[in-house]
Order: sequence, then C-alpha cells, then structure tokens
Amino acid sequence: MKIFLFAALLVGSLGGLRAQESQESDWQRRFEGQIGNGLGITLLLSASVQEDGVSTYDGSYYYHKTGVPISLSQVSSDDEGAVRLRENEAFNGSETFTGEWKVKLKGQVIAGTWSSPDGKKQLPIELKESYPAGSVKVVTTALKAVNTLRKNTRNQGREIEVRYVQLASESKAAKAINRVLRQDAHNVPTGGEGDAQGEKVPENPSENDILKALTQAAQNTAEVSDDDEFTYVFSAMDEQKVVMNDHGYLTIEYLTWAYEGGAHGNSSKSYRCFDLETGEEVMLLDLIKPGYDKHWAGAAANLLREQRGLKAKDPLTEAGLFEDRLELNETWYLTPGGIGFSYDPYEIGPYAMGYVEFVLPWKDILADVKPDTRVFQFASPIAARAK
Repeated sequence: MKIFLFAALLVGSLGGLRAQESQESDWQRRFEGQIGNGLGITLLLSASVQEDGVSTYDGSYYYHKTGVPISLSQVSSDDEGAVRLRENEAFNGSETFTGEWKVKLKGQVIAGTWSSPDGKKQLPIELKESYPAGSVKVVTTALKAVNTLRKNTRNQGREIEVRYVQLASESKAAKAINRVLRQDAHNVPTGGEGDAQGEKVPENPSENDILKALTQAAQNTAEVSDDDEFTYVFSAMDEQKVVMNDHGYLTIEYLTWAYEGGAHGNSSKSYRCFDLETGEEVMLLDLIKPGYDKHWAGAAANLLREQRGLKAKDPLTEAGLFEDRLELNETWYLTPGGIGFSYDPYEIGPYAMGYVEFVLPWKDILADVKPDTRVFQFASPIAARAK
C-alpha cells in the first residue's frame, strides 16, 4: 500500500521542502456479502487518514437485485473500533437518512448491524473483501503541499491536496488507465498547462512528478491585503473515488473543492468510466442509442419529484430547484443499476441544496441501451427483476 506523503513548504525562518511519511494510508476497497438473510450486497468503502492519524470512512453499496448505489457517510466512531455510517443522509431543513450501519472492520472482514432510522428493525451485516472477474483492486495515493506564513493575526498562503487511484494490475489495460489517472492528478495544480517553471506536463507522470507540481503550485502564493479580513489560506483538494468496480467497468468520481475566500468553499464533480478489458474511456454514446435526451429528462424529473415527496405534476420549484423544467447535463456516471447524473451546487438549485443526484434505473432506460454492449448483458436481468 502506498505511503502517505506530505510536502510542506514553510515560508519564513523555517523555509525549505519537507517530506513526511506516516504508517497509515488512504484506501478504497470492494466488499461482498449480505444484509440479513440472503440480501446480497456489494460495498465500495473508502478510508481517509486525517492529520491526527484517525481514519474516516464513506462510500456506497448496492443490493444485487437492483444495482442502484446507496450512499454511506460516517457519523461517529467509538473507542472499541465500531463505526456508524448513515444511508442517504441529507439535511433538507431537517436531518434525514434511510438506515444506519454500526460495523467493525477487521482485516478483510466487515461485520455489524443495519438498523432502520427508528431503530426498531435490525439486520446483521457480514461482508468480505472481494475482487471477482470484472473488478480490480485499487491503491490510493494521497499527496499534499502546504505553503503558509503568519501575517498579522492570520495565516495566508496555499494548501493543495490530491488523492488519486491506481489499479493494482500489470495488464496493458490497467497501465493505460493508470496513466490517465496520474495525468489527471498532475493536472490539478497545473491546469494541464505545465508547472511553475513552464515545463510541459509529462505524458506518463510519476508520483514524484505529481508531488513536484503540487509543491511548485503551492509556492505561487499571491499577494493578499494586510487587512485581516482579506487574509486567508487558499485551499484546494481533488479526490478520485471509485463508484463502480463491476462487470468489466470502472467508474471514477472526481471531487474537486476549493476555498478562495468568502463565506464558503465551492465544489464540483466529474466522472470518467473505463473499460477494464481495453483500458479505453467509455463515452455515453458508446452505450446508449442517440435520441435518449427527452425521454430521460422526463424520467429524471419524475424521479426527483418522487425523491422529494412531490406529486407527479407538482412543479420542481416546489422542491427548491430554480426551474420546473429539467435538462440532462453531461455529468453522467455508470453504476451497476443504471445511469446516474450529478448537478453541482448552484447548477439547478441553491448552494444549500448541495449536489442534486439521481440514478435512472435500467427498467426505465434499457430500451435505449445498445444491445451489443456488455452493459446491456448485465442490465437486462436487473431490469427484468424490477418489472
């Protein structure tokens, strides 16, 4: 497993570049097992090591019957190693969630209990790390560069962090995918236009190349006002996260967050889908017949109404969206249970609404899937079971 590297550029009397290693590292793993008696599930779980050395967890899981991912986010942990995770946690005026996990991770095994929100229903959870044919083990590398100094009573400078994924495979396809993922990590601080010295972005960047780009970008600290009110640390983070690792496809989510002053930071998501057999990136029209847009937009609007407790003909503005008409954007992602879409804060709703996301299930869109694709092969039985 990769070592977490921390590069700190300290301006002032300390000065210089420092690399620091820790014994723990970020990871992303795939588990299979069941909830209750025979409810088969697959879990994609991520661990992020914080500055105090404590890991926090999040991810998603899906029931094999439906394939639609259910988000998980950590709410607490205890001294005995048990972690509490909530399903579909949201804060739309009040705190909501659809279930809660209380589990322990021991080596390759996860065990614990699923509970309904009111705690009245409980089911055992038993999972084991697993990578069957059509999936792949991955390794996460976390790199961070910091360049700050004290000015008046506050810090100023830059903090830039990248977490990227690499496939633990030596196949030709894996090497091609890994190169793209490293290029994307390298492009976070440089914007794909070279480093601080004007050098070209490497075609096949190494971990050291990415770290060098981070530290050089952190050195480019813009001048800020002496007024404490306008003195802040520019912070940026880009994280690659696996959201599908099945049926020969790997979907990577890119979560980008930045703070550039003001009341809050801003974030956005994008996705890449790779074919694990060929190493090529998959485009939506590789999988879907042309002309799907209007049908899918209508299905998506109905799904959003259902999610937010609206009736079939209620305007979407009653759910807080800016407009009643929904148009599909280009931020799509492949899941085992359907095609998902994600809208950034401010894109179709206010910042407080966060991301607006949904997965169109195969039962509603299978007719638009090209029949000569592997997606059609694994989606067909899922769609049949749902009808």
